[in-house]
Amino acid sequence: MHNAGLVSISFRDLTPEQIVDHAKAAGLRCIEWGSDVHCPPEKAAEIAALQKVYGISCCSYGTYFRIGETP
Repeated sequence: MHNAGLVSISFRDLTPEQIVDHAKAAGLRCIEWGSDVHCPPEKAAEIAALQKVYGISCCSYGTYFRIGETP
């Protein structure tokens, strides 16, 4: 069985709460969180708790670096 999901960076203007709410409503089961906007490391525990409430899992965690811009 395959789990359909989404990548949070596709919805940069939405909050993590809005993303999990829309994912759940669409019948999706997992999210790849982007660390640059929605899930920086210091918010990972908060996002994990939010996912648990909605029954959504994290399939991967993306890090997006820009050469010459990202320290």
